[in-house]
Amino acid sequence: MARAPAPLMRRVVLVTGSTSGIGEATALRFASAGDQVVFNSVHSVEAGERLASSTPDALYVQGDISRSEDCERLIREVVARCGQLNVLVNNAGITRKIAHKDLATANVEVWREIFEVNVFGTWNLCVAAMEELRKTNGVIVNVSSIAGLRATGSSIPMPRPRRRSTT
Repeated sequence: MARAPAPLMRRVVLVTGSTSGIGEATALRFASAGDQVVFNSVHSVEAGERLASSTPDALYVQGDISRSEDCERLIREVVARCGQLNVLVNNAGITRKIAHKDLATANVEVWREIFEVNVFGTWNLCVAAMEELRKTNGVIVNVSSIAGLRATGSSIPMPRPRRRSTT
């Protein structure tokens, strides 16, 4: 006699930076698979609330991942409202549109802000979520950009590799 398939577990998925673009599409894809989604942003509260209200069983939690206390609060709220956390999608990220030739505009403050969100914020959220993810044998998905591999397409000034002369 064939066994009935085991019921699929409904996961709780937190997607940072999920009120537009890749983050929104990722969150909606998880929701379409039957998962409970938590939308997040630092500024787009209205968009987050709209997405959460139009997505079954979803919710929105505002938080700035560059602040470790916001990361801890974000995880506490997810667990308090959803009971667990199974998937953390680190999608939030920032950049500044600066012409490649305008290196002086990319000052230390600009780089600090970018690193606070894109590097330290991602790390802080991973640390804050780890205990809950271990309880559910959960996973972390980090979203990145091709800008880390090549300067073309990036708005961050990076030196463009020069072709070596073969003569």
